[in-house]
Amino acid sequence: MAQGESIVGRRFGKLIVIDEFRSVVAQPISGRKHLLAKAKCECGTEIITARKRLIDGQRMHCGCSRRPRMVQNEWMIGRRYSKLTVIAVSEANPKRVECRCDCGNNHICRAIDVRGGSVKSCGCLRGAALRGRRVTNPNRLAYYAKLRQDACDSAASIVGRTFGRLSILRTSTSVPGAVVARCECGAFWHGRASTVTVGAVKSCGCLNREMTVARNYRHGLSHTAEYEVWRSMLKRCLNPKSAGFDNYGGRGIRVCDRWLLGEDGKSGLECFIADLGERPTPQHSIHRMDNDGNYEPTNCTWATRSEQAKCQRPGFRFGDPLRTAVRGRPSFEAGLSKRRRRTIVTDRTALSL
Repeated sequence: MAQGESIVGRRFGKLIVIDEFRSVVAQPISGRKHLLAKAKCECGTEIITARKRLIDGQRMHCGCSRRPRMVQNEWMIGRRYSKLTVIAVSEANPKRVECRCDCGNNHICRAIDVRGGSVKSCGCLRGAALRGRRVTNPNRLAYYAKLRQDACDSAASIVGRTFGRLSILRTSTSVPGAVVARCECGAFWHGRASTVTVGAVKSCGCLNREMTVARNYRHGLSHTAEYEVWRSMLKRCLNPKSAGFDNYGGRGIRVCDRWLLGEDGKSGLECFIADLGERPTPQHSIHRMDNDGNYEPTNCTWATRSEQAKCQRPGFRFGDPLRTAVRGRPSFEAGLSKRRRRTIVTDRTALSL
């Protein structure tokens, strides 16, 4: 076939070419565009494929003639592995197979375990091995019987007694040497009597939970607004990654040891609330009366935004004598507009910030 000859109308297997065109996207290296062909299959499906694949015989149908894909692990059906013969693939999970054991039982397990030899039977092989290892020595049998009897006697001797939070009610009918007890919280506990008598178990588990809570309990104030204020104060003074660290911790502003570490058995947050009291309103925040002083009881109080604005650090001063004011003060005090446009006047040059 000539290189430029059209293939429209030609048949390739089950495909009949109805159109040919060039690809819109060019190849990244050569910049050339693929020659594509649009073909219709005998089943009615239209596909777009490379023209070269049709000519070379690499594409003969739309995919309808492909052999249906075999179900996973279907090839194992009928094969024998040790005492197991695979009879089907599990419908719920194709990674599992159903096997028939030589003893007559059916067993479902992972196909990879059957092929690898991890599973050799339905469990009867292991049962036979265990039965072969049973103790037959009469002396050892007598020793084990004595141990069981001693455990039962020990369990019966503590019925009615109390150990920790557990009150022993009766001995267990299913496990030799075990008892049934009732905890002070009302729950029942079932376990070996020896663990109770030696003090390893003192409750149904409620004591452990209570001790964990008590061990991790600090002040119980983490849900309060004062905690958020206290935490933000520590963050901007102690954490260099904090957004406001340069204006606080970077300038040498520190938090007193009483508010940081606590005092007289109280945590730092509890001392903070004891010194300042609760926040009066949501509009109040912590305020340092001396702007260069530390966070300590003698220098801090609750204040609103407007009250704190009067004690800000001195900034740039303006050149206009009628509007000389500290940068950042309220507009009604500085004589500026509400948008607070700040202008620095230096040597006949005005710089707008």
